[in-house]
Amino acid sequence: MSRRLLSMQGDRVLTALWDDGRIIECSVDERVPAFLGRIYLAKVDHIVPSISGAFLSAGDQKLYYSLKENPLPVAVSCKREGMITQGDEIVVQVTKEALKTKEPGAGSALQIGGRYCVVMMEPAGKQPKTKILLSRKITEAAFREKISEEAEALEEVKQLFEAVSLRGFSLSVMVRTNAAEVSSDLVLDEISVCCRQLQTVLSTAAFRSSGSLLWQPLPAYISAIRDTSLNGLESIVCDNEELLNEVKNALDECKGSEGLTYSLYQDSSYPMRKCYNLDTTIEKALKSKVYLSSGAYLIIEQTEALVAIDVNTGKAIASGRKKENQDSYFYRINLEAAKEILYQLRLRNLSGMILVDFINMTDHALEEALMEELSLLARKDPVHTRIVDITALGLVEITRKKIREPLDKQLKIC
Repeated sequence: MSRRLLSMQGDRVLTALWDDGRIIECSVDERVPAFLGRIYLAKVDHIVPSISGAFLSAGDQKLYYSLKENPLPVAVSCKREGMITQGDEIVVQVTKEALKTKEPGAGSALQIGGRYCVVMMEPAGKQPKTKILLSRKITEAAFREKISEEAEALEEVKQLFEAVSLRGFSLSVMVRTNAAEVSSDLVLDEISVCCRQLQTVLSTAAFRSSGSLLWQPLPAYISAIRDTSLNGLESIVCDNEELLNEVKNALDECKGSEGLTYSLYQDSSYPMRKCYNLDTTIEKALKSKVYLSSGAYLIIEQTEALVAIDVNTGKAIASGRKKENQDSYFYRINLEAAKEILYQLRLRNLSGMILVDFINMTDHALEEALMEELSLLARKDPVHTRIVDITALGLVEITRKKIREPLDKQLKIC
């Protein structure tokens, strides 16, 4: 059974997932409303044709809007139909956080999600349509068929499609992997709720003043818990009563959370962070060297372009090698390293291109067995992770979808 842990440190919230006696996931957030995902009624300040973009203002907040990525605006007042000009008011959603000197990114493909679904607007092309998309990890045929048929027939879906199609958009409903854990009725209820929320955003925007915040997502530390699979989740443990009540009140509004238990950690003589080894885990996750039980070790290096991981035999080379042939011995070390690598990717929240230099083996059957084991491990990661191939240089290429900044950068930002 797993537990979600929340710990306050000043104005920051540390959220972790504890499972099988160790921390497997960790994130740090300021205790403020989430910025990414907000929907604003923004004003076009000026357009820069050379970069095919526009700069917007939403109150005091400045945003960058790519004209190439957003060919169709959600306009409230536009001087030219289908195009934006200076002074126009458009509805946008924050899609990217600020990066160094760059403004936060915003787009017109609005979306609102919950635990089991995401409702999205997409430029329609020739003909607007409604699409019901289900996670590939939902394999039960009867469930997939029921959701596909009944979701499209929902009155809220029909009404929202009518509203977005008039603006030149299609409507997509993405059903998350978590939906497989609950009844189809619960999933359909949440689809209806998300559709109503997006419908409200579109219908009220014209009556709001420029710069208005039209929709606010849950804080990151709450949405991380909301989106966690309920399978095996035993409880939520927090060392701050006010924070625990905030999380409980937010999750009580999310369908499917009724079975969760909430515990306030109160032992001041042995703090929660020490009890669950939180600080030690984070300290180790910030180091490049990771020791394995065999005596081998990993070197994990982050660069701007990729993450490089090197597997080294270390002290393992001195033990046991005489008892088995070289390839079998190296395979055993590589297998141990593979499990630790997938664990470290999730713990450190590393993403993008990842290149792993395993110990070379001449036996192709063992090489294939290692790749198969990597694929099985990757499927357990809730963040989409793909084992691509072995490169010409003998490196294993892995890709992992970027959801947010790596753990070390989260700590620096906060």
